[in-house]
Amino acid sequence: MKRIHKWTQAEVVQLGITEGLYGKDYLVFTMELMENDPTRLCCISKLIYSEISNHFKTNVACVERDIRTLINKIWEDGNRAYLEEIAGRTLDKRPSNKQFIDMLYARYIQYT
Repeated sequence: MKRIHKWTQAEVVQLGITEGLYGKDYLVFTMELMENDPTRLCCISKLIYSEISNHFKTNVACVERDIRTLINKIWEDGNRAYLEEIAGRTLDKRPSNKQFIDMLYARYIQYT
């Protein structure tokens, strides 16, 4: 798990997020969960957000919002060209949380 942890942190920095947003920690933990069981993405609220909220002692709504805030920050102020490289296509709109996690995990699988 340490490998995906470091990889995800490096990708987030490459995407332009350097300050300490809660969503960054939640995303790293999400990727660790995905490495253990990629099928969790099918039920993101029940199988990912709830586990993150338990681990970080917060609630599901905060987890969802903080990951969305991270994605918004990348979309508005980050490295959008790198985000599109991860997506493998031009993006016309900001990806949803589920789409973003799926794209990032697919990139991890592709390059590791």
